[in-house]
Amino acid sequence: LKVGAALDDTEQVFSIADLGLAAFVCAEDPMVSAKLTDHLLAPLLAEPELLNTLETFLALNLSPSQAAQKLAIHRHTLTYRLQKITELTGADPRKFQDATRFLAALLWRKCKQPIA
Repeated sequence: LKVGAALDDTEQVFSIADLGLAAFVCAEDPMVSAKLTDHLLAPLLAEPELLNTLETFLALNLSPSQAAQKLAIHRHTLTYRLQKITELTGADPRKFQDATRFLAALLWRKCKQPIA
């Protein structure tokens, strides 16, 4: 219930199957997940534009054209931002394995924020 409430404010009840990756990411073993999250996202926390770009890109299933459209930027600007994310973090959000790491870290960060 706590994980579902942290991730979705619609007051729905979620099963572990509904939460998918979030159920693993938001598990009760905070030490490892917190350290991995901090390590991956720390370089982006001072760059809110890059963090927003990453979140949008991931939310749109790694689609550059859809992400650029949603962000109202040119596709080349998106490519530049994704490259900057790669340079800062050492992980490329355009690659599936790295994208899943970013997604896990973003979900962890979101589920550990206090519920308003």
